[in-house]
Amino acid sequence: LFQDIGHKAVLIVGDYTAKIGDPSGRDITRPVLDDNTIARNAQTYLDQAGLIIDTAPDKLEVRHNSEWLATLSFSDVLHLTGQVTVQQMLHRENFKQRMADEREIVVSEFMYPLMQGYDSVMIEADVELGGTDQTFNNLMGRQLQERGGQAKQVVMVMPLLVGLDGHEKMSKSKGNYVGVTDEPNDMFGKLMSIPDRLMRNYFELLTDVPEARIDSLLNAQHTHPRDAKDVLARIIVEQYHDIASANAASEEFRRRFSEHELPGDMQVKSVATSPIG
Repeated sequence: LFQDIGHKAVLIVGDYTAKIGDPSGRDITRPVLDDNTIARNAQTYLDQAGLIIDTAPDKLEVRHNSEWLATLSFSDVLHLTGQVTVQQMLHRENFKQRMADEREIVVSEFMYPLMQGYDSVMIEADVELGGTDQTFNNLMGRQLQERGGQAKQVVMVMPLLVGLDGHEKMSKSKGNYVGVTDEPNDMFGKLMSIPDRLMRNYFELLTDVPEARIDSLLNAQHTHPRDAKDVLARIIVEQYHDIASANAASEEFRRRFSEHELPGDMQVKSVATSPIG
């Protein structure tokens, strides 16, 4: 929407912050990633972003935060840490919980919000988008911008999408996700597997279906939950593929799981007629 009305989006690839790992929502310290893994992950982020946002040069700017974070001297880092108090850091919910549970907090994890906040300073962000789990990091950007004499960015946080397990936020590291690059049949099948109670969350966060239509689809007296989920899955598959792929995936799912027929894409193998050892 921002791009549609003339704004230029800035996609920051956190190739340097990945060396620490975002502690948001974590009750344990994240493992440190090596440079090769970070580079591979960064490319997949760009590939996936192209399916969602306009990547035309006049609509999108891609930056890597190693551009500015890798050049900071130790004196610069000390100056950055002087912009926030320990009490502020410990106010963060997951840090507070880990302290209460006597689970370790590595000092470098305190740096992550500062590093992400510094990103906002370096690109002079007007608006930062994030999930509700990023609220602390996003607000840190406002604080550092103010300390640096910049106008404070507007922070827009969105509800989190619950993953396929029905409990935790959707996350690749948790294995409870639907990938935007998944094949149509895989994407459709995963979406059909979500608990019925998650359908409203998915309709509201992933589609443009009007509220009244959602209410009707989720009213079991009007629509069977299986049919409502089929509508949801077809809409989402169409967004990342096309309507023909969405309809074909729906039909394949019906054949295999409702009518218990064989998959339509089974490979045929020929073997010799002689005995097989």
